[in-house]
Amino acid sequence: MPTYVRQRLVLTFVRTRGCECGRLRCESAGKPLGLHVCHCRECQKQSASAFGMSLPMPCSGSSLTAGEPRA
Repeated sequence: MPTYVRQRLVLTFVRTRGCECGRLRCESAGKPLGLHVCHCRECQKQSASAFGMSLPMPCSGSSLTAGEPRA
């Protein structure tokens, strides 16, 4: 008779993101802090849709992959 072992699978997702102009790029690993959906006019313009979405990530596990931030 086979023996079954229950294991917990832990996945770490890496997300690549950047600023609106495309100058800065960074990667974040880990679980998102939440999901925000906004229906204001500015978010509608930026997304060219009825709403904009943001996925905040924790600072730990983040690294800058391209560009230099302005001081």
